[in-house]
Amino acid sequence: MISTERLNKILHIDERNLQVTTEPGVITEVLQRTVAEKGLFYPPDPASKGSCFIGQYI
Repeated sequence: MISTERLNKILHIDERNLQVTTEPGVITEVLQRTVAEKGLFYPPDPASKGSCFIGQYI
């Protein structure tokens, strides 16, 4: 098992092309708040957004 929990950085937000590059351990809610600060929106809204990661454990 490989844990991605500590790979939790948002590497780049490309506002022009509406793309985000993250490490797989970024929590969905953190990503949503960060892009909202730039006037953008990350639409997936799972009930577990405060604890689910962008990537998964392998």
